[in-house]
Parts: sequence; structure tokens; C-alpha cells
Amino acid sequence: MIIITNRSVNELANDETMFGETPNAKGIDEIRLAKADYDAEENQWNLELIPEPDSLDPNNLPTQQLFNEVVNEIAAGTYGCNWLFWVHGFSMTTRDVLELAWQRQEKYDLELIVFTWPSNPGGFVIDEYNRARQAAKASANALDRALEKLGKCIANRSLSEIEQCPISLNLEAHSMGNFLLENYVRDPIFSGETRIFDNVILHQADVDVDTHTQWIDKVTTAQRIYVTINEFDAALKVSDVVNKARLGRSLYNLRGERPIYCDFSMGSNIRSLHNLALEVQDNRYVDTFWSEVYSGRRGEVVEGFQYDSTINVYKLLK
Repeated sequence: MIIITNRSVNELANDETMFGETPNAKGIDEIRLAKADYDAEENQWNLELIPEPDSLDPNNLPTQQLFNEVVNEIAAGTYGCNWLFWVHGFSMTTRDVLELAWQRQEKYDLELIVFTWPSNPGGFVIDEYNRARQAAKASANALDRALEKLGKCIANRSLSEIEQCPISLNLEAHSMGNFLLENYVRDPIFSGETRIFDNVILHQADVDVDTHTQWIDKVTTAQRIYVTINEFDAALKVSDVVNKARLGRSLYNLRGERPIYCDFSMGSNIRSLHNLALEVQDNRYVDTFWSEVYSGRRGEVVEGFQYDSTINVYKLLK
């Protein structure tokens, strides 16, 4: 998988300790790239930091070189065609991030681009939570830089290259990762960079439901925006103690014009789970939903969902 991060960097490391729990020493806007591979036999991660040349010019941009390498590997069959740009949530070490990304990759046959930010500042839970929110807000510029670079790489492809190597590129923001996304979209720096994605998924969003319509319709996509909801989400219930009602566990004010709201609350084996993509057991409708949206297709038409026009939501009833 590909790692994009504004975390601190240990250039001497070649495992998960390459990226720390504080912002990049050059500033929280600074991003670095790495490739990560999991050795299952040794149960260890191998990371390769992409070197930064002393002086950058259009002929030696690390992002473009890496992108060209990936496109060639897709064409050769080394990589698949379904790609997910994943923004994680609160209190995640680099190893946590890698493991959850790998689980998505394995379960849904995906290739991942992970945007990881310093979400694990430590300390007492409430204090750590507030500091992580500050880091999420401050990471909006770094996310902008990452998406701008990715967008330019995609724009540089010729029509023949696109036809020979079609891919589905989707974005998922999980939990507090949605607060990072919200601050990015609200910022004047946002100019529709999310249009490169087929589907954008706001997974159990740790953001205010009351104000989400002020920014969510500004998110641009090639296809759709999904908002997942679980009224019994235990993690967001804790977040409700120090915040207004969370979008990821609310069934009111679902009035965005663009989002497709999907309520999983009554589905089998959902219970109080916070990670609907990975933690739900023995529910093929849930698995099919994620397989579809991660492939750039429609999730709300999956068997088991029924539209409730009174609250503008697709409800999982199986």
C-alpha cells in the first residue's frame, strides 16, 4: 500500500516506527510518501520511504514517479483496479493504521492509499481527544496537498492510458477523519479536489449532524457521497458526551442534497459497532454494501436496504 503522511519521519527506520505520533518536523503541512508491505510470516511491516530530491522540478517529482510506477504495475496485473484513499480516525498509531488498512485490503480485494495524520497525541482521553481534533483541523492543508498531487498525476494521463488501465478510485473518511475532511472542505483552499473519486464514504462520521449540510454538499465526486449511520455506535456515543449529536449515529436533519444516507442500526449483528466495514460478522448484506461502494458502484441498491422517504435514509432491515 501507499502511505501519505504529515507525521514526523525517522528516515533510518524501515518499519512502522518510520512515522511518529507528532507532526512533521518541517511543519504539519509537510507530507512524505512511503510504500508499505506486510510480511505475514514474520508479522512485521516493511516500509520504504520515497526519497525527496534536493531540488524539485517537473522531471523528478516523487509523486509522479510513484504514480507512473503504480499505473504500470496495474497494467501488468501486479495491482488490482479498485483503489481506496483512506483517512483514519482518532488515536491511531502508525501500526494501528497499517493493520486496519491491510484488513480492508484483504477483505475487499482493494489497493490502498492511506493518508495518516498525527491522531494519537497521548494523555487523558478527553484531553487527547481535543488535541487530536486540533491536529485533524491543522492537517487540512496536508490533505489538500496530497489530493492536489494525486489529481495532477491523474490529469497527466492520456486517454489511451486511461482506456488501457481503467481504475475505480474511492475515498473513505472514518470517524474523526471526517472532521479533518470537514475542515478541509470548509477551508478556502478546497477547490473540488475530491472530484477525482467515484464514491466518497463518510463512515461513522464524528462531526456535528446539525451543521453537516453547510459543507457536505460542497464535496464533489464523480458518482456519489455516502453517509453511514448506526444509532447504537458505542464510540460515537462517548463522543456525544463532549460534542453535539454526531452525524454517524443520528437519524435527524439528514437533509443534504447530495449524500445518500444509509442506516445500518437495525441490521443483523450491527449492535454497537463503530467500524461497520470490518467488525460486522455474518451479514452478507453489509459485506456486499462495502464491496459495491469500494468498487465505485451503488451501495444503497443492495438487497436488504429499504428507502424511508420520511427521513431520507436507506435502512438496512436484514
